[in-house]
Amino acid sequence: MSSKLKVIILEEDEPRRRKLQRFLAEQPPVEVIGVISLGEKLLKAAIRDVPDVVIISTYTGDGEGLTAVRQLMANFPKPILIAGSRSGLGASEALAALRCGAIDIVPHPADIDLEERDRIGTLFQEKVALAARIKVIRHLIPVAIPLREKRPRRRLNGITDKRVVAVGASTGGPILLQNLFQSLPGDTPVAFLVVQHILKHFTAELANSLAALSRLTVKEAEMNETIRPGCVYISPGNRHMTVGSGNRIQLADGPEVSGHRPSVDVLMESVAQKYGERAVGILLTGMGRDGVEGMRCIKERGGVTIAQDEATSVVFGMPGAAIAAGVVDYVLAAEDLPVKILGLV
Repeated sequence: MSSKLKVIILEEDEPRRRKLQRFLAEQPPVEVIGVISLGEKLLKAAIRDVPDVVIISTYTGDGEGLTAVRQLMANFPKPILIAGSRSGLGASEALAALRCGAIDIVPHPADIDLEERDRIGTLFQEKVALAARIKVIRHLIPVAIPLREKRPRRRLNGITDKRVVAVGASTGGPILLQNLFQSLPGDTPVAFLVVQHILKHFTAELANSLAALSRLTVKEAEMNETIRPGCVYISPGNRHMTVGSGNRIQLADGPEVSGHRPSVDVLMESVAQKYGERAVGILLTGMGRDGVEGMRCIKERGGVTIAQDEATSVVFGMPGAAIAAGVVDYVLAAEDLPVKILGLV
């Protein structure tokens, strides 16, 4: 059995196509077995050549890339990575592709600097190898939970007991976030702070797409805005998010933590320190260990920690690492998360 990972590329723009092909040729485990310029030809090429992974560029215009994703997933499902532009071009289509079954968004090699090539090359090797191991793409169907009657709330140290939920996700996260926030009623008395590992210019579009589907208020977080129940705050790309005085969001640059900026660990540790037993940590699908120490902080301060189970995770790395570390109170299927959250408030 060959150790090479067979890849087909779909890229409409010729200069970017050449750069993507050359870049992948430099990555030892990857073998480019097909280069397609028109989305309508992708399905036929995939059936003929049987790739391990398909990479589709956001520069594939006029909706062709998204149509190709849908056709492939409907007729000959294969792991798909989206090569995204750092300018954010095609962000809406890229996120729609994730909702249709694509695995993740990776930076397009045509946009990277020379000093980044080694780091991005390693990232590509990891992402392609990871995607090649994913045999089944699961789509969860959101089940709307009816609005509940208002009820008196107990008080904690003179403060109305409203939970603050820190959510961390990576590979496979956007579709899970969609299902979670689409399922919750608009009167959910909880504030959500979310770190999703995704390219910098895609977080605003992620927030917009979630807002269009949710009865909660979903937005990209802004510096110094007050955290309010019934709202979901998505950390901007490439900035750490924490909670400051007056329940206000703080955004910062600074070094990566646990290999990421924004980091789930940074967010969860801040939420644990600020809210103590009112804090909830939820760790969703993704590779790596970001979030493990944050979950530990929440648990040590009396908060509640929840990890997605292996069966519904696209990648079980982050939740699996937290479970192995003994810092998780509940292990739940993705579709059970909304009911559990409402049961905690």
